[in-house]
Amino acid sequence: MGAPPGPKTNTKTLVRSLRVLEQGIIQNCKVFYRQYWLRFVLQAIEEGTDPQSSFNIRLAIRWILRSWSNEVTNTTIHNCFRKLTLISEPIALPTTVLPTGLSELFNEVVRAGDIRDSMAIDNYLYPIEEEEEGNSMLDEAMILQEMIGKYLGVNQDEEEEVVQDEQPLRTAKEAEMALKELTEYTESQDSLHSSYLRVLERLETAIGSIKEASKVQSSIDSWIT
Repeated sequence: MGAPPGPKTNTKTLVRSLRVLEQGIIQNCKVFYRQYWLRFVLQAIEEGTDPQSSFNIRLAIRWILRSWSNEVTNTTIHNCFRKLTLISEPIALPTTVLPTGLSELFNEVVRAGDIRDSMAIDNYLYPIEEEEEGNSMLDEAMILQEMIGKYLGVNQDEEEEVVQDEQPLRTAKEAEMALKELTEYTESQDSLHSSYLRVLERLETAIGSIKEASKVQSSIDSWIT
């Protein structure tokens, strides 16, 4: 009977397995991110605008956060952990379940954009270069930088900075007007649960508090000056 593997061997196997687990979860997050991008492109085509010029880093970060917070479920992460086994053979990445309606959305973008020679949806969701890069260990900061840079069309080796048009800061009044429309729409939809209205009401209260605090600060500033 041979000696059990040393701690270094077990550590290497664990690191390799955790890397596969990480890649599976990140891959799932990217699928939802690309779904947001397809919706954005389709809306731009319908409005007659250029999605490349109107895209900005704020949207990229917003989509990443939404994908991670709202789309990558505990079930997804649990299934990835179930795939994690400390064995010597290569471990296959967990199979990603496509979001509902993603294939239809992809085809709709192809038709709306009159794309004659479109790539297959699998090539769009899982680019070959990403599979090759998947063998390298990346921490969370590098992953975020890679995702944002890739969809902005910026290489990490480029020294030139991308100049984005500064997005205007929305006022509290604009937020209240938008919130009013959201509330009216929610009230008119029987399929939307009343819990959504409670969330909007809390948001309305929070915006009101921000307005009051701003008034107080303005009064203090005017008194000082």
